[in-house]
Amino acid sequence: MKRLLLTSSLVVPFLLGSAFAQDAPATPDQADPLVGEQTDTMSDDALDMDDALDMDEPADEGASAEPAPEPAGDTIVQQQASNELRVDWITGTTVRSLQDESIGSIGDLIIDQETNTITAAVLSVGGFLGIGAKQIAVRFDELEIDFDAREIQLDMTREQADEAPEYVFRERTDAPAPVVTNGADAPLAPLD
Repeated sequence: MKRLLLTSSLVVPFLLGSAFAQDAPATPDQADPLVGEQTDTMSDDALDMDDALDMDEPADEGASAEPAPEPAGDTIVQQQASNELRVDWITGTTVRSLQDESIGSIGDLIIDQETNTITAAVLSVGGFLGIGAKQIAVRFDELEIDFDAREIQLDMTREQADEAPEYVFRERTDAPAPVVTNGADAPLAPLD
């Protein structure tokens, strides 16, 4: 037992010394002769490898980083103009008659897909606390919207709104299949 402890106590320092020696950084005069001299640092190696991977791009000495891409022309809008309203400012707002009576609140807006304009506002009218209310639509250009949609008025009485027919929403559908022609303006059967 004493012999095992003595042997272990002699071997452990050598093992630990080897482990610590492997973690120590090599300097050029301590480099392994079989591997060769170590002259580059790790970050330089990483940069050289990165440059090697970009072989199809010519190296430009002294070139700076790529410039930021230009905005996509008129597609990007950077800020809201003072004459523009947000939809959430309009939806939920109570519409009042010119006699200052509550007609209903705007629940939705209808947009013409071809002209990209708002054509109608859908109002929730009647009922009690939303129960029994119906949806009617009024032309959007008939609404008188004050600054930032704090108040919206409509030249309609509450009775007219209650008597108005309910707005009929259509179901959302998929686009129709394209019609292929044979060149003689005769349509072929749609492709499936």
